[in-house]
Amino acid sequence: MLASADALYEQQKFVEAFNIYEKLFSKAKLFSPQMLTKMAFIREGTGDYANALYYLSVLYAQDPDPKIFAKISELAEKYKLQGYQPNDIEYLIYNFRYYLGAFLLAFTVLMLALLIFLFRIKRKGREVLYPCIAISVGLAMFFYIYNYELQRQKGIVKSDKVFLMNAPSAAGELVSMVEKGNCLPIVGSNDIWYKVRWAENDGFKEGYVRSANLLIVD
Repeated sequence: MLASADALYEQQKFVEAFNIYEKLFSKAKLFSPQMLTKMAFIREGTGDYANALYYLSVLYAQDPDPKIFAKISELAEKYKLQGYQPNDIEYLIYNFRYYLGAFLLAFTVLMLALLIFLFRIKRKGREVLYPCIAISVGLAMFFYIYNYELQRQKGIVKSDKVFLMNAPSAAGELVSMVEKGNCLPIVGSNDIWYKVRWAENDGFKEGYVRSANLLIVD
């Protein structure tokens, strides 16, 4: 399927190629950097900047290349969108994910070296309580970061106008209106609603948006 889509793309049959790419991406959960780049290019060419930004954001989350971010910033600036500003914490998280295998290997080797060291000094009759506490704290911090901080999500608004409500209900009060293409950090969820943060002239606001109105990047 990928080879067929690539052949169609080379023939500039972009709609047909995109349909195959979308099946691989949404149903089979299969994609490559080249495929996402082509999907973003096709969506940008049709004026669907929200989906173009979505595919580029997914790509950037997998491969935090400054060139990809530069393209995201270019599109965001062109359409005057918020939520795409440089974020050092996000950049570090994406790089940690990208080099996760190397980090896990280095961490495992370090832990084994520390355990061997503690075993040796224990045999010499020296106190190992405080080093053990320090190692335990380090392990706890690592697992917290691995299980929670690496799971940050954000949503790109895919509808023309989306209501930001003060409660996870259609009966809630309207907090603000968010235009298509803007990016919202997700801070929680409740059934079919995502709790998001939205920046306006008078500061940050939190509210709830229906999940059907967002393209999720995680």
